[in-house]
This record gives sequence, structure tokens and C-alpha cells, in this order.
Amino acid sequence: MRRLSEEGDISPAIVRFLSPERHGRPTEARVLPINRIVSNPGRARSRIDADGLVELVASIAKHGLLQPVLVTPVGDDTYRIVAGERRWRAAMAAGLLAIPVLVEELDERTALEISMIANLHRQDLTRMDEAAAFERMIDTHGYSVGRLARRIGKRKRYIRKRLRRLAVERRRNARRGRAVGPARIDETAVARQA
Repeated sequence: MRRLSEEGDISPAIVRFLSPERHGRPTEARVLPINRIVSNPGRARSRIDADGLVELVASIAKHGLLQPVLVTPVGDDTYRIVAGERRWRAAMAAGLLAIPVLVEELDERTALEISMIANLHRQDLTRMDEAAAFERMIDTHGYSVGRLARRIGKRKRYIRKRLRRLAVERRRNARRGRAVGPARIDETAVARQA
């Protein structure tokens, strides 16, 4: 089996969280039935681009899933996604019955940190999604702005600016009767284009 820390196909920040020195054992890739994996309701991304997902479905249908999805156990033979939601959705749409995964037992705080860092490395994460993830780390997990900044490699000013913008956007949306919600994709558009 391949060791994550020896591969280079995932960010060094995430490897640090999963390093053998931290847990005393390496994280290994294995294959799980796709129906034993569930979405993460607390993921940072609130929207998934349907066009990009269609392209990913086509690629996975042709080449398979090349990068494992990071999951954590949540019950009897059930695993929750920490990083790789788009790949998992695309693999399902491509008709795969099993996918490669990295299974790591993580507490909720660490899982959220890893998920946030993985998403921050992507350029298509919206400012509001990013700010909502920051807010959750602060409100739910007791992070200070300074500690959060150190953990994710951002400046405190950057995080505060995002949080202020989120507050303004929420007030604006409240006046319009809208709210920032969980991930939404046009599943029918994906099915039509796949």
C-alpha cells in the first residue's frame, strides 16, 4: 500500500496533520464501496460548479479516480468525507462502485481544519464559503483569530476582513429573505451532461 507522506499528491499542510509521527502509524490508501461513504454536511464549499463536475465525471469515467478521497469513520462501515467531495460525487455519477480512499480517525476539529485547508488551496472557493468556515472554526471549535491564522497560514487581517464581509452579506441577505446554505449543485444538469 502507498503511504500518503511518501507520495506528494496532496498538500504538505494536510500531510503534516496525517503524518505517522503525529499518530504513530502511516495513513494508507485502500478501496471502499462508494455506498459506504457519506457527504460531509459541514464542508466549507456551499456550491459545486455543475459544468466542472461534468468534466470531472467524464475524466473519472475514462481514467478512474486517480487521487484518493480522505474519509473518517463515523459508524458501522460508514465513512464521512473530509476532503474530496467533488471527486466522490463525480465517481458516483460515473457509475463507480468503489473508490480509493485514505481512512483516518479524526476528531471534528481536525477534520474541519483539513477540509478547510484543502479548500483554501483551491481558487474556486468563494469568499463567503471561506468566511463561513473561518466562523465555524471560531464559534464551534473555540479558535481565536490568531490561532486560526497560524493553523491555516493566513494573516489575522485577512481572516477578520472575510468575517466582516460575511456579516455584511448575511445582513443584506436577511433583508432580502435569503440565507447562506449548504452545498447546492444542479444534479439534473449534471445528469443531462454526463
